[in-house]
Amino acid sequence: MKTLIEQIAKITTLAIPKSLHNKEQIISAFGGTIGDTTESWLVPCFHSLNAPAQAEHIIETEKLLGYSIPAEYKQFLSVSNGAKLFNATRNRPQTGSPHIRYHLFSCDELLKINRFMLQTFLEAYADDPEFEDTRSLNYMAFCDATNDNYQAVVIDSQHRNREFLLFYEFQCRH
Repeated sequence: MKTLIEQIAKITTLAIPKSLHNKEQIISAFGGTIGDTTESWLVPCFHSLNAPAQAEHIIETEKLLGYSIPAEYKQFLSVSNGAKLFNATRNRPQTGSPHIRYHLFSCDELLKINRFMLQTFLEAYADDPEFEDTRSLNYMAFCDATNDNYQAVVIDSQHRNREFLLFYEFQCRH
């Protein structure tokens, strides 16, 4: 995991598909490109990695979540307790922050986001007797996919460790 994070940290360009944006849009948003390929515009980017999480912090996070964090994500947390990868500086402020392609959650963010999702789920299905004893969800959101959507991973059943895109419109029911 550490080697993978080190390799990602060396990448200095974000590839934006030409099929989605023309060059004028890229210049307007990011001030230009530093190159292109047949399929993508290349924009300068940087990464923000947090210090590693201590083992005790990861264990406490699992205890508070009520389930085990998948082993691969625990490995990531032990290398970087959250990260913002492929950040591109915008030409002019749009939403007050740089474009962040991948925001991988820290232990504290895992707690905050997944507790919120459980609360949202319980409120949405409060009248459904099938879920009256639900105390945790069968997935864990681990990455912000923008607009209140998340990358998530199944944490129980035969589909354990299967990743999926969690749309907020579905009231967090997997």
